[in-house]
Amino acid sequence: MPNITQGSKEFFIVSVIDVLGTLTDLSSATPVTFDVYAYQATPAAPGSALMSSVAATLDITGGQQMDAYCLVDTSTGSGLTTPDVPVTGYWALGDYHLFIKFVTGLETPRKGPHLFTVVSGR
Repeated sequence: MPNITQGSKEFFIVSVIDVLGTLTDLSSATPVTFDVYAYQATPAAPGSALMSSVAATLDITGGQQMDAYCLVDTSTGSGLTTPDVPVTGYWALGDYHLFIKFVTGLETPRKGPHLFTVVSGR
């Protein structure tokens, strides 16, 4: 499971695989958005969205047309301070789930969860 350092803003890359083989380029499946949910005891209630319907960046020329670049910003949050949140406003340490969503034809798939952990930078 990838780690993202608490307080950082980093791309989390999600590679989409179309099992039917009809989608070969995410740029034709716009909008591509993502949500991030907390799944541990964090300042946000478990299961609540910390990021919702955020636009993903797509690589339409670099040969990675099925990759969505999701910019996860752990430096903004609830503003609560708890023992595992040393700086007010940072996301709590722990596990998070990211889901991406896009539109292709009549379908609107929601793929995930893609797991990552927010870790201490100290």
